[in-house]
Amino acid sequence: MARNPTARRPALITDTLPLVQLAASMGHVCGVRPDSSLACWGSTIFGKRGFGAPVATVGTLDPNLVQGTTGYRQVVTGNQHSCGLLTSGGRVTCWGAGAVLGDTATTMQSSDTACFFPISCALAPIPVTSLNGIEELGAGSEATCARGTSVWCWGYLGTYYARPTAVVLPEPVHHLTVGNGFACALSVLGRAYCWGAAGPALGRPGSGTRTGARDDEPAVSPPRRRQRPYLWSHRGRRSLLLGRPCLGAA
Repeated sequence: MARNPTARRPALITDTLPLVQLAASMGHVCGVRPDSSLACWGSTIFGKRGFGAPVATVGTLDPNLVQGTTGYRQVVTGNQHSCGLLTSGGRVTCWGAGAVLGDTATTMQSSDTACFFPISCALAPIPVTSLNGIEELGAGSEATCARGTSVWCWGYLGTYYARPTAVVLPEPVHHLTVGNGFACALSVLGRAYCWGAAGPALGRPGSGTRTGARDDEPAVSPPRRRQRPYLWSHRGRRSLLLGRPCLGAA
């Protein structure tokens, strides 16, 4: 039985260079360009590439510029959505599957032609109007979190949140990351707080910090000694993520 084709050597993606930041998730990749615009490539399902046109009319794997506002300094990607952080005012925009965009008031597309499936989607960035002053974004499979003076999350993190909801943390944090159904934040004292769907990723909370807590409440893990990082690989198939390699690249 033949294996799925795989890119065994890195393939250079054309029409995006140069880029200053990248984010990748299930089937698509987005990056910030030096002029603060965004480029995405890969799967077009739910409009998560921000093409601004119905999914059925795209038909290309080549990178496209995300439609609408420029002035971005960060982009993050989930399974079926993307979000960008604007330099001006720390504002946030999102596009893709409507259920995880953080703004239920905006009129979205909702047809097979526009979104590939008959669910709501945004084909171009829409503002998450309740947020400003944001300094960092993190996205997981079906959720996004934003860090500013506090931390806000929306989407599925053990519980579904349609709009940005504040996460109560016991101390200031300076970094966050989002996984599949859970999120974690790193405090200024080096402590990791995690919340969301119960599972191995929540680790073993610090003694006494999780008594009576729900799965969607942050649990603290004490700092550990630095460990040697591991490198791993996965045999996958050559996919939409590879876009169109430059001539001569494999």
